[in-house]
Amino acid sequence: MKSFRPFLFLLVLGITFNSCEPEEIEPPVKAPQVTDTTRTPDQILFGFRLKETVLGDIKWEALAQKATIFETDKKVIVDTIQIDFYQEGALYSTLTADSGLIYQNTNNMEAYGNVVIVTEDDQRLETDRLFWDNTRQKIYSDAFVTVTQGNDVLTGVGFETDPQLKHLEIKKNVNAKIRKIKGDHHAK
Repeated sequence: MKSFRPFLFLLVLGITFNSCEPEEIEPPVKAPQVTDTTRTPDQILFGFRLKETVLGDIKWEALAQKATIFETDKKVIVDTIQIDFYQEGALYSTLTADSGLIYQNTNNMEAYGNVVIVTEDDQRLETDRLFWDNTRQKIYSDAFVTVTQGNDVLTGVGFETDPQLKHLEIKKNVNAKIRKIKGDHHAK
């Protein structure tokens, strides 16, 4: 009789479910496919701050209104970014851009949209995009660039420089406008 009970239970259960009115079963909702453009971030931070230090000496500090972090890719997408560059604790240049990308494993960065670098000695570099190589401590791009200091303007396509803009090399289509200031007999 003991072996008959499980069979009887299954038979009653089957009759109960078959006597109910059949419901229409909706197909399961599929999760969106994860691709590079539709990925869900691991974190979204507002008021993001990241510092690079060497032996306690600050090298740069990145500030962003918003940071979208993708842990698997080790990437941080930042909106409205500012990067302050330091030497021996003193600020010497500031980069601003509409958006950017920080690679967490190297601290290399990309900056996009209205990219501007202003140095403490009033040099100004403007471009649409640039890249920061953290290991080499170099800024570079293949985009059009304008560099201004005082009344002097230098333009071209593609460049490489240090954050202080002291060792600037423009790659091609270089054009310079050096304007003599009234009363100055020595043009720069």
